[in-house]
Amino acid sequence: MIMVLLLISCMLLAEGCVDLEKYRYTNVYSSSSINANFEGNNLNLRNVGTLASQHYSVEDVLPTEGIPLENDNILPSLFDNNSTVYLLKVLVPHDNKIFDDEYPEYLTFFIHQNNAEMAWSAIPQSNSNYPQNFVADIVKLSFNISDKKSDQYAEIFGENITTISIPHQPEVRVIVDYLNEHGDSDIQSLGNGNYLIEFLNDSLPYEYKAAGSIFVHTRYLKIIHSTENARYEIRIDGSGNLTAAIHTSINGVSLEDGKVVLKSMFEDIGLNTELVDEMEFGLAVA
Repeated sequence: MIMVLLLISCMLLAEGCVDLEKYRYTNVYSSSSINANFEGNNLNLRNVGTLASQHYSVEDVLPTEGIPLENDNILPSLFDNNSTVYLLKVLVPHDNKIFDDEYPEYLTFFIHQNNAEMAWSAIPQSNSNYPQNFVADIVKLSFNISDKKSDQYAEIFGENITTISIPHQPEVRVIVDYLNEHGDSDIQSLGNGNYLIEFLNDSLPYEYKAAGSIFVHTRYLKIIHSTENARYEIRIDGSGNLTAAIHTSINGVSLEDGKVVLKSMFEDIGLNTELVDEMEFGLAVA
């Protein structure tokens, strides 16, 4: 993929082709996620992509796993039909917990295209007080299956006590409604099109006040600019949340010099250059 992007960059950049052997990056300056305020900048994702393609390599990254959301009413309007759900967590009520301790316990669904794997948030030591009725209810709710089938899955889950596969797609709309009844949704942008929706409830008897959570991935644009000693990436999703990264060698571009290039890129794609100064960058060394 990187090879393809670099070849595309050769065609688009005025500087011409870059020696591929020089792309041995050991440092990455990665930014925090901020909002580009599309409304304030009078832009949308298509405008950004069109402007970027005039100067840089542009990749439209789509979700490749999980279950697409059925419609844009399933979660707040910032999510569209190019979204997928990867992970669902549902809090086990205190009186149904396997462990009688101070920590919350969750049923977790790892969602794929054709099935979902169900597991505990932590593997219990035994199933002596296994809450089979609760699990059967959640399975029936989540997959819209019969009482008999949900009881069967709950029994298998109790016997295995680790992870089982359920060959059905969850009814995400129903789970969202369930979680909305047990907490208030709070949306966190994790960058690169990733979002965590937590359903918070201050009345829960735990330090972690979440009745459940959903991990969602949405499509985003990756805008790449390669120079002789660095690669610059801007990732921006349909909600206007963006991150940036500067890939360089130890003796390559400094963060401050890299920010100058990023500001030029922001200007080229029609974004406020001051957004770069609002980002917090961290250094990761390979």
